[in-house]
Amino acid sequence: MRTATPARPTAVAVEGSASPASTRVTLDAAAAATVVYAKPRAVDEAPFATTRSWASPQQDAISSLMARNGSAGGLAGRWSGLGGALLSHLASTQSDYRQTLVDDSAPPAADAMATDRTSALAAPALDGADAAQVSLKIRTLSGQTVALKIATSEHEGRSGLQVEIGSSGPLSKAEREALARLAEGLDKALDGLGQAGALKLDLAGLMDYDSSALASVDLTVSNPKPSQALASFALHLGTDRKTLALAGKAGEIAMDLDMNTPVGRGSAQQRQSAIQQHLQQFDAAAQRSRADAALVALFKNAFTQLHAQPPSQVASRAEALSPALERQVHPLLSGLMDFQASFGGDFERSNPAGAVTEAGRADYQLSQKTTLRRHGAADDRSITQTQSEKLDAHAKKSRTGGMLDTRSGNYDLNKIQDRNTVTTLIEATEGQLTRALKKTDQHQLHTYEKLVDHRVEERRSTPLAKNTLERLL
Repeated sequence: MRTATPARPTAVAVEGSASPASTRVTLDAAAAATVVYAKPRAVDEAPFATTRSWASPQQDAISSLMARNGSAGGLAGRWSGLGGALLSHLASTQSDYRQTLVDDSAPPAADAMATDRTSALAAPALDGADAAQVSLKIRTLSGQTVALKIATSEHEGRSGLQVEIGSSGPLSKAEREALARLAEGLDKALDGLGQAGALKLDLAGLMDYDSSALASVDLTVSNPKPSQALASFALHLGTDRKTLALAGKAGEIAMDLDMNTPVGRGSAQQRQSAIQQHLQQFDAAAQRSRADAALVALFKNAFTQLHAQPPSQVASRAEALSPALERQVHPLLSGLMDFQASFGGDFERSNPAGAVTEAGRADYQLSQKTTLRRHGAADDRSITQTQSEKLDAHAKKSRTGGMLDTRSGNYDLNKIQDRNTVTTLIEATEGQLTRALKKTDQHQLHTYEKLVDHRVEERRSTPLAKNTLERLL
């Protein structure tokens, strides 16, 4: 495999202001050994000079992007365009690529500074423990693996940026074209995940991968700095399953879709209708539990995008029904692939003065499971689809509208415990429906407690139970 990394290393010294607040970058021994620092020239008007060093000559488009991004603030700025550029490079050249950039700010007076920094680069302290890492792994149908990595870190006056991409073997023309198609989608996904404020999920470009050339796409992101909007993210796209997990300051969300769901999926209109119904469920759960609005918005966005997969990527191993029976069965089911989905996180509410008046946590789970059984003749079937919903939440709230003070033991406590199950039962004999029922079991419980000096002075429980049986045929 050819490589785009030149053999002879170079170093460049750049004077300027101190680099932005610090990170680290993980450098392996080979990369560290090739970096040579030029002695920086002192800048009279500034107490520090910035030394910019490269692991390899920087006369290519990716290095130019790194030079621009190296001084950017925030993950979105430092990642900007790099993922797509790396994929496009491999797709067009079929050569591996690796580059490292380090900006180092230090007092410019010491003559031995250059030597000291060169040795410091290989020091065990630069272990990447606080580096934000991006990893993209793509498996092709021919069995090759493409691996892309981006690392960025800032720590004690040193900021680093490292990128690399490579493949396990030669790629076909179709595989290279499929990689190139993912470039823009990867950049959009990283831009949304790298936002310093409210995270954004833009996964459409990745989810629309060419399944005729690529077997799976896995994107993972880790950001170990505390109290960040994004702490970790993992996305798996394959013909068997689709999974997503995200954790950050607002909380956690997780989803798992089974692409081999029996009976398959309904029409686009039916799926859209089912998604909208679920979004209304999520809003109702969020209102009842007082869940964080940003977390619920991310959850709704993820649910919508994962269930909007193009039909061409649906696995073909779902249990087949005769066309006549399929036309009768599909309208009675949700039209969605089986799934598990959840969100959980702490939340706070504040008064106009900025004082926290309410604090709590909400955890929500929703799942769908479909089973199909044969009975005797080829077109004798029984189908069961069960959707289960679970909500647990609690919140401590000030009674005065002022600041919540739990240490005093004087506040109101609200607890929510909800369990809902909807089961659809379908039976068919000789290719014709003979029975179709929908059973709903709904149980809700709201408990209120008034605490005075840490003792429960008043308690009220509001239960709700509802059971219905509907004949669909």
